[in-house]
Amino acid sequence: MATLGFVGLGTMGSRMAQRLLDAGHPVVGYNRTREKAKPLVDRGMRLAESPRAVSTAAEVVFSMVTDPEALRAVALGADGLVAGLGPGAVYVDMSTVSPSTTREVGAAVEARGAAMLDAPVSGSIARIVVPLGAFFEISSAAAKVAPADTPTKIPSFCASCLLACIACGAGIVMT
Repeated sequence: MATLGFVGLGTMGSRMAQRLLDAGHPVVGYNRTREKAKPLVDRGMRLAESPRAVSTAAEVVFSMVTDPEALRAVALGADGLVAGLGPGAVYVDMSTVSPSTTREVGAAVEARGAAMLDAPVSGSIARIVVPLGAFFEISSAAAKVAPADTPTKIPSFCASCLLACIACGAGIVMT
């Protein structure tokens, strides 16, 4: 199974990462407040020192953070997850942020030869994570950038709810 990365292990992200662990995936994760990751580490997640370390170790990286500033903090810069993405890597951002922030991060991802899926979460914890085991996501990725095997890298309980949009940044507009 593919090693998956998860950055942002708060209320929503921790439950999503747990679903990935429950499905048998090796998961490497990062949270700005390291103590919040302890329950996942106790269940088998490997805790990374930085978002960059997560994306270096994983085939697909997910992020779920609270706002545009948090997304920029974990995605951009020398230790950001974008810096660790290699050509053909897949990054799925589930943060509910502005289209301009998503486009900013998406441009940095594209410059590294990787693909970004814009998949902002719409709904509550109870509706999304607990009973369904799936995420209701709106996703956008330009077909020319996304690797052909992207659907095989994303766990089926995630991929089954992804809806294609035209361009990075369009996900939040459609929620």
